[in-house]
Amino acid sequence: MKSKRIELMKFGSAAEAFQINDFQIDAPKFGEVQVEVLASGLNFADIMARRGMYAPVKKLPFTLGYDVVAKVVAVGEGVDASWLDKKVLSLSRFRGYSKHLNLSVHGLVEIPDSIEAGEAISYTTAFLTAYLMVEDYAGMVEGKSALVYSAAGGVGYFLYHFLLQRGAIPTAIVGTEDKRSLIKEHGVKREIHLTQEFASEDKKFDLIFNARGGQTVKADLKRLNPGGRIVLFGAADQLKGGGIIGKLKLLFGFGFHSPIKLIVNSTSICGFNLLSFSAARPEAVVKAHKRAVAEFINSNTKVLPSCGFAPEKIGEAHSLMESGLSTGKLYIDWTA
Repeated sequence: MKSKRIELMKFGSAAEAFQINDFQIDAPKFGEVQVEVLASGLNFADIMARRGMYAPVKKLPFTLGYDVVAKVVAVGEGVDASWLDKKVLSLSRFRGYSKHLNLSVHGLVEIPDSIEAGEAISYTTAFLTAYLMVEDYAGMVEGKSALVYSAAGGVGYFLYHFLLQRGAIPTAIVGTEDKRSLIKEHGVKREIHLTQEFASEDKKFDLIFNARGGQTVKADLKRLNPGGRIVLFGAADQLKGGGIIGKLKLLFGFGFHSPIKLIVNSTSICGFNLLSFSAARPEAVVKAHKRAVAEFINSNTKVLPSCGFAPEKIGEAHSLMESGLSTGKLYIDWTA
């Protein structure tokens, strides 16, 4: 069957990097379903890949995209026919910028038809990253103070709420006044600091979830209470400089930290990447995804408004995400 996908044709500018191309999709194999994609999510790793700064993406053309909302249109051998016509979420491990995909049935998360694709796409990569960091990395969080970077972004917003639901005391950092106002409207009631304001703060925390990397890590180590932990889930500061010089600035900005000092202060630094984590523990990740979706929907917590773009507007979507001015989930709307 002929379908369409958005391919990264060259590294660099969002306006010139992509092309919509036809491709032939095979029938689903044993244990697979074929889906018609309704929404393909954008993630920060896509920006890094487009700029040639993401190791798994080396050869072009390449189809980016790590998460989709879709409708099952065909089933392969060994798959129950009851999956047909169901609306599902799935991680796609790239290839997500496609109109049709073949996916393992074991990775699907069924969702109600009543949830629109534009909302459902929010319950994918960033959402699952936040859930797994709280569940697997943070330990018992009840009563602990937590600092959440980029709290108006996909991961940060959900991090804040998952921590709050578990009895932690979260503090949010956002980049602009508009973002501060937005997350206040969506249930973030405690302290919310602007990035530039917080640089001079000397508060201490038990947990710090850092999306920026670079020099912020040095400052955050000084903010940790004994027994505290920094969880790194991004390196957004890398976008401030390109090429090898930008990478070196980021590397030296992180600093070199003596294990002895970490031992003496009972502190730690760890990182999280959903791509490697899900590859190592695929079944556990799918089970966690199902739990997380059910938990969040049942909590009646608002989701930040998402923003869809027609496939031919993929360059605009990337530019908006790269600007740092977006909030909530950006996605490609295949129904547009």
